[in-house]
Amino acid sequence: MLPFKNQDFGTSVSMTTFAMETLFPLEVTADRLTALMKLPKGADIPTDNIQAALKLLTEHSLEVNTQQWSGIEMLILEGTCRVNKTSHTLDSYLRLPTTKDIKITAASDCIIFIKYNQFLEGDRGDRIINTRQPEKWLPGPVEGIEIRPLHVFDTESIMLLRWHHAAEFKPRLNPRGEEILVMNGLLQNRDHLYRQFSWIRNPIEDWRKWHGNTGTLAYYKSGHFPDDPKRNNDSPKSPQSNSD
Repeated sequence: MLPFKNQDFGTSVSMTTFAMETLFPLEVTADRLTALMKLPKGADIPTDNIQAALKLLTEHSLEVNTQQWSGIEMLILEGTCRVNKTSHTLDSYLRLPTTKDIKITAASDCIIFIKYNQFLEGDRGDRIINTRQPEKWLPGPVEGIEIRPLHVFDTESIMLLRWHHAAEFKPRLNPRGEEILVMNGLLQNRDHLYRQFSWIRNPIEDWRKWHGNTGTLAYYKSGHFPDDPKRNNDSPKSPQSNSD
């Protein structure tokens, strides 16, 4: 078993040592990987399978189920990445449902948040989004917070949250959990204070209020945890589009 393997639920990682890491695995199972990658200019990001990513970037290897491969989700936190011949800068969000004939390269020194093989069944929605476009931000759940929608499919919802002043909100309960990456600033709940690059993964029973200060920016994903047998599998699916 890998020493950095996290459990499915109730996990959080403080990024106090991330400055010394090339790959900081956040979640690793037999068929998916969530990680922060710190890459020098010219480095290629593996796109074919999780095992290749781990072997290239760490001393560890993992036997994985490559039959369930279903794409890459990534957020550029620092620097610039190139997908084939197109460059994507800081704060770009990408979803690549298929990685066939796709090459991802660090066009400069960069840090990326990346998720391998975690699309819900039937989700083929591709996204290339520049999250810095001001007109795309919308009023958030409470005064002082804006949201930038990134993707919705079935029970899954992905967005950025940005605090303009100190504010607190409690997300709507979702039986398939929540996941948060602090991109900038500080985020706090009743138990902990999370700094930049901290990652939190919560099951439904742990949901709580989140408090951010001026300038806090967070990636927020909900409704994507592994299926609960009690869940109604007949929920409607949202139409797919590659438009922003």
